[in-house]
Amino acid sequence: MVGPDNLRNAVTLYSTLVNLARIIGPAIAGGLIAVFGLAPCFIINGLSYAAVVIMLGMMHADELLITPPMPRAKGQLQEGFKYVVSTPILGSTLLMMAIIGTLTFEFQVSLPLIAQFTFRGDASSYAFLTASMGLGAAMGGIFFASRKGITPYKLVSASLLFGLAVLAAAFMPSLLLSGLALVLVGICSINFSSLGNSTLQLQSSPQMRGRVMSFWSMAFLGSTTIGGPIVGWFAEAAGARWGLALGGLAALVAAAIGAVTLRNVKTSKTVTTEHEKKPG
Repeated sequence: MVGPDNLRNAVTLYSTLVNLARIIGPAIAGGLIAVFGLAPCFIINGLSYAAVVIMLGMMHADELLITPPMPRAKGQLQEGFKYVVSTPILGSTLLMMAIIGTLTFEFQVSLPLIAQFTFRGDASSYAFLTASMGLGAAMGGIFFASRKGITPYKLVSASLLFGLAVLAAAFMPSLLLSGLALVLVGICSINFSSLGNSTLQLQSSPQMRGRVMSFWSMAFLGSTTIGGPIVGWFAEAAGARWGLALGGLAALVAAAIGAVTLRNVKTSKTVTTEHEKKPG
């Protein structure tokens, strides 16, 4: 819907809305459950998709930046996988997304444990932690939506800062300080997710972009269903703080993988350039 110049802005705003919805949605659901009960909420949730259909109907097809569709052919998924593997930037970005999506973005598992077992709090304590992260996400969205320039190096830095912020939140001595650290977590999460999404779209060819972004959905969104039980088990075994800290460590590992990949790509380009300069 937008050109490459506005892609980072659009993705950041989208990520901001998603994170805000994660905060506002449960609050609305709690009120609806209290008034109507649990079962009618499924009907209300289904009816809410009418808004999506209406918005799609209001879009003007002549304003879209259409990429010529690829005709269906056998082996397209395998071809997309080979393309990602043979492109180091795309492969490492997706691997970073998978690691962070599996272990770091499991706040719905780790934060309730932090609120209840670490700070001996109740539902309001959990609401404070999630609201703090939501506030950070909103602040980060407003700030990063106006930023220009997308490079893989920024994605590595974003992963590093994300991991450090999560570790800080995990080991803060009080609920208030942990909430303040989660504001930084929210800011860093928006920065990382928007950079990762934008990097994949800009680094992939138009013919492969759809398949690359399907891998993004599997790596970043689908992986949370796998990571939830892992983080829950780890928190039960090592403590609630370490359940959250596991996500921070995972983000640091992802940053290291990205840094090594970028160094190898740079070295490969240098060797290729020197080889091309040699006579004969």
